[in-house]
Amino acid sequence: TVPKVSAPSQPSGPSESAEPVSIDEPLSLKTCLDLALQRNPGLNAAADRAGQAAADTASARSQAWPHLALEAGYTHPLNDQRLVPAQANGQPGAFTSDTVSGDLVLSMPLFTGGKLSNRIEARELLQKAAEHRLARTRGELSFNVASLFYNILVQRRVIESTIFSRKAIKQQRQRIEQLLDAEKAAKVELMRIEVRLADIKQQLIKQRNRLAIQRRTLATLLGLDDQSVKIAGNLKTETNVPATQPSTDKALAQRADYQAQAAAVKARGRQIDAAKGARWPQ
Repeated sequence: TVPKVSAPSQPSGPSESAEPVSIDEPLSLKTCLDLALQRNPGLNAAADRAGQAAADTASARSQAWPHLALEAGYTHPLNDQRLVPAQANGQPGAFTSDTVSGDLVLSMPLFTGGKLSNRIEARELLQKAAEHRLARTRGELSFNVASLFYNILVQRRVIESTIFSRKAIKQQRQRIEQLLDAEKAAKVELMRIEVRLADIKQQLIKQRNRLAIQRRTLATLLGLDDQSVKIAGNLKTETNVPATQPSTDKALAQRADYQAQAAAVKARGRQIDAAKGARWPQ
């Protein structure tokens, strides 16, 4: 079942992820992942950085295209000046003390010593790096959400086990009390049981606090404000362990963070080439 998620019908900001929502039903793993990918602030920030990198790339590319500009000027000399220079001696002319000029200028870079091309390539590489970091952030978020989801399920089992242990120890205490009444047991046995019950009580409080922290952390990853989410799912075990070397090679070829760093290194090289191009004639 898909839980009902209610939100304001008219979002006022540019990002809907900032709007509060209320959760009415326990969340499945798929719903948790969907909410995290839509509302997580860190993921949204990474997406904005990727968008900024794309805009920077478009801006760098525009520098290689022709530029059309309108230039205007106004002059007010102390003495009247000719509007048109004289072509012969004694030629009459029109004079004015206010001059307004206007020009339509079309310019295009013909040679920049590789500065523009290297800047464009550097921006493209930085854009790829930002996109790889976004993919890496998305993957880490999905992993953290799934890990917390299953840890919460495990923590529930731990609490259930602790409660069962407490119940068993209480039953043992009742038997010892009966033996004490029949004078068939020492009082020290009852004291040992009381100590074990106190220890179980402390463990139960600790485990419940841990569960509350996990639920709060999951709510933070999902972009939910001040909510301790409830989940519904089953524990599954996986026994397939990949070989080390093929997994390492595959990781280097597919990991977004490694690709992001490689693209960033190449971008720095293009930036150095662009700086060297500034010494060439323009």
